[in-house]
Formats: sequence, C-alpha cells, structure tokens
Amino acid sequence: MILAAQLGSPLAAAVPNTDELAEIAGYLESNDVEALRAFLLLHPELLEGDTQLSRLLAEFMSESEDMTGFLGLEPDLRDALRAPSAEVAPPDTPDMIY
Repeated sequence: MILAAQLGSPLAAAVPNTDELAEIAGYLESNDVEALRAFLLLHPELLEGDTQLSRLLAEFMSESEDMTGFLGLEPDLRDALRAPSAEVAPPDTPDMIY
C-alpha cells in the first residue's frame, strides 16, 4: 500500500535527465517549436506530475496544438498571399491609356 501511494505521488513523476534537459534547451534556444513538440510526444512522461517544468511543458503542448494561433498568424493569411484568381476580370474602362 505504501508503494502504491508513492507510485501515484508527484515524486514518482519522470524527471528529465541531463541529456533530455539539454535537448529541450536546444529546441528552445533555436525556437524549434515543431521539434520540441515531437520530442515531448515521444516522452509524454515529462508532462506528468506536479513540477514547475512538467506544468510548463504541458501548457506549451496545449497552447501550441494550433500552430497558427500559437505563432500569432492570421488564419486567412495564406488567402491574402495567393495570386489573384482568374475569375476577377480587369476593369473595363474605355479611357485606359496604353
């Protein structure tokens, strides 16, 4: 029973080793959101527990799920960057100078 209580405690949460911390730091330093998300998906145990780091990593995963919103991009920005469609006809004015 004591063992079961300890296994369910925040102390039993996975603590990142030195290599994992270095890898996380590298992704943060290079601002590689996609790589950090992929790393954390491979190591979901780092998101568990009640440590400051696990809470921050879990919050990062939650907030960065929608990359467009996370990066602050306008959702329709791609539409604005597309070339004008062929459906739009040029203005038909007889006074045009060529």
